Amino acid sequence: MSKLIILVLIFLTSCSSQALRVYPNKKGVDPVFAPYVKDYSNIINLKNKRRRYIYNDRIKKLSMNFIRFEGSTIGRCHWLLNGEFEIEVDELYWKRSSFLSRQFLIYHELEHCIRFRMHTHEDGYKENVWQYIEYLAQLMGLIDQKGYFKDGCPDSIMYPSDVGDWCHSEHYDEYIKEMIEYKDYKSQ
Repeated sequence: MSKLIILVLIFLTSCSSQALRVYPNKKGVDPVFAPYVKDYSNIINLKNKRRRYIYNDRIKKLSMNFIRFEGSTIGRCHWLLNGEFEIEVDELYWKRSSFLSRQFLIYHELEHCIRFRMHTHEDGYKENVWQYIEYLAQLMGLIDQKGYFKDGCPDSIMYPSDVGDWCHSEHYDEYIKEMIEYKDYKSQ
């Protein structure tokens, strides 16, 4: 059992750029975020009736507030050691963003916290020359790019960067459908 606890602590430390925390920096959900959380809850509970009580319990343990991040971070989910969750949203990003960008940022971070989802895309380093050639062919449109729609937009809400309003509006239904139909490891 102690090995499991150590592994969990190592995992949690690697997922956050800050030290492990027991309690949220600021308890509660800022009223600005409440409608987004309510909509998210309705979406994920549509087809997940067996998991509804678990998701709703996690949402009750959620704190969500504004913060000023350094660098390009716009949102972050923390799994706290007391069993609660905290989402921090960059205040400057929020002020200059559209409704769609805000909505999908909140849904993305809630997917991290409430359903423990990780990012889906790993761009960049390729292990060998054939992977690099395949990657270049995908970028040139010669072959379909795995993990993306034909127009170049990521095919998952769990893409690690803000994809912009065009992708959000063009693939709104697909992103919402992904959240509705997502099955976590205990739902399968």
